[in-house]
This record gives sequence, structure tokens and C-alpha cells, in this order.
Amino acid sequence: MITTGFLYLVFSLVWAVTLPIRALSDVALPASFTAAIVTAGEYLTSVEPYFPLGTLFIVLGWVLGVELAIVTYKGIMWLIRRLPTQS
Repeated sequence: MITTGFLYLVFSLVWAVTLPIRALSDVALPASFTAAIVTAGEYLTSVEPYFPLGTLFIVLGWVLGVELAIVTYKGIMWLIRRLPTQS
């Protein structure tokens, strides 16, 4: 009984928080967008026998992660240098 009441309370909170989002109208993608996604998928499928796309995506993810870490580090260092007591 207590668990049911607690879950009902959580459900009511989530329902109330998401009310503005649910009040918005539905979004429909244009047909050309979905056709472009299908075409890109077909291109990737045709390249799969020659290049292991799973491995390439993992390596690309690692490279982007390292680049993001470097940019974040440089941004933090720039911010620290801008503090008045550090000049």
C-alpha cells in the first residue's frame, strides 16, 4: 500500500513536469530527411565488406573524445588565467 502510494506520487510528479512538453504538437520529419537517412544507410552497408565500420566508428569516437578533452582543458586553463588573482 505504501509502495503503491509512493509510485503513484512519483508518476504524478513526472506527469506534471512533462505536461508542457506533452502539450506541444507532434513533429513530423519531412520525407526528404528520412530518404537521406535511408540512402546514407545503404551507402554504409555497401562499404561494410571492405571497411569494418564498427571499428571505424569506435576509433572516431575515441578521437572526438580526446579532442573534446583537449578543448575542455584549454578552456579551463583560459578561464583560470582570466581570474584577477592569477595574473
